[in-house]
Amino acid sequence: MRAAHGIVACAAALLCCVAAAGAQTGLPPPAAAPPDTLVLSLGSERDLPVPDLRAAGPDSVLFGGEIVVSCVFPAAAGTVALDSLVSRAPWAEILSVAAAEATPDGGTEVVVGVRLGRAGPYRLAWEDGPRTDQVFHVLGRLGPDDQPSPLRDPRRLGWHGRRLLLALLVVVVLLLLWLRLRRRHAAEPGLGDPLPPPAWMEAAVALRDLVDAGLDARGEGRAYLHELDLIYRRFLSGRFHIGAVEMTPDEVSDALRARRHPEAIPSRAGGILTRCDLLRFSPGEVPMADCRELLREVVAAVADTRVLARYTPVPPDLEISARLSWARLLEIAPLAAPAPEGGARV
Repeated sequence: MRAAHGIVACAAALLCCVAAAGAQTGLPPPAAAPPDTLVLSLGSERDLPVPDLRAAGPDSVLFGGEIVVSCVFPAAAGTVALDSLVSRAPWAEILSVAAAEATPDGGTEVVVGVRLGRAGPYRLAWEDGPRTDQVFHVLGRLGPDDQPSPLRDPRRLGWHGRRLLLALLVVVVLLLLWLRLRRRHAAEPGLGDPLPPPAWMEAAVALRDLVDAGLDARGEGRAYLHELDLIYRRFLSGRFHIGAVEMTPDEVSDALRARRHPEAIPSRAGGILTRCDLLRFSPGEVPMADCRELLREVVAAVADTRVLARYTPVPPDLEISARLSWARLLEIAPLAAPAPEGGARV
C-alpha cells in the first residue's frame, strides 16, 4: 500500500509541474538585473570646477564609434582651455573639443567627441566624482546582419604603419642585394677539390644532341636558339667559372673582363648572346639560316677557348662521346681557320 501511495504522489506532482509549465508558456521571461556600468571619466590638466555632464548622443554606438559629451562649466570657470580636457580612461580617446554658445547664466558649454574602445553600458563622471544617472551603450564590433559593420580600432597607429612599411622595404632591398652578391660571388673551387671534366666536352655532346633533335628541320627556331643559348652559357660557366646562366650578355662580358681575359673573348661572348636574344625574342619568325650561323659561331668560340684534358681524370665514355661529337660538329659547322690543338692562348 505504501508503494502505491508513493506512486500516486509522484504522478500527482508530475501532473502539477506539467500544468504549471503549460500555464507559464505565454508569459514573458523575467527582466534581467541591470548590469553594472562602466565609468567614462573626463578631466582637465588645469584646475577647473566640476561641470554638468551629459551624453548628447547617440544613445548607443558600435565599438570604436564616437559619442558626444556636453560639458557645461559654471560662470566661475572663466575661460575654459579646450586643450586641457583629457580622458582618464585608457580605452577612451578624445577626438574633438569645441566650445558652444554661452549658457544663460554665463557658463560655458564645451562639446567633446570621444571614441570608446570598450563595449558595455557607460555613465559619465568628472575626475573621481560621482557618476551621472544617464546611461549610454557601446555595442560590440559587429552590428545587425543587414548593415555593413567595418572593424575599427580605437587607437591610431600613427607612425607605426609607416615604420612597418619602411622596415618591409628595407628587408626586401637587403634580400635582393644578398641574392645579387651571392650570385656574383659564388664560392671558388678549392685546391683540394677534384677537377671537373673540361667544359667543352659536355658542350660538344649537348650541341650534337641539339643537331640530332631535328628542331631546324621542323622550323622550331625559337626552341633551337633557346637550347643553343643555354648550352653556350653553361660552357662559359664551366670554362671561365662565372655565373653565365643567370647573367645578361653585358654582365657576362663584364665578368670576363674582370677576370682579365683578352678583350676578344668577352666581346665575342657578349655578341653571341645578344644576337641570340634578339632573334629568339623577336616578334617575327626566326630564320633557320640565322640559327645555323649562330651554331657555327658557338662552335668557333668553343674551339678557340677549349682546353683539352691532360691532367684531369675524365670518364672514358664521356671522353669518347665528346671527341666523336666534336668531329661531327666540325663536319656540320667547319671552322674558317682551325684553332691549334688545345685551343688558343687564354
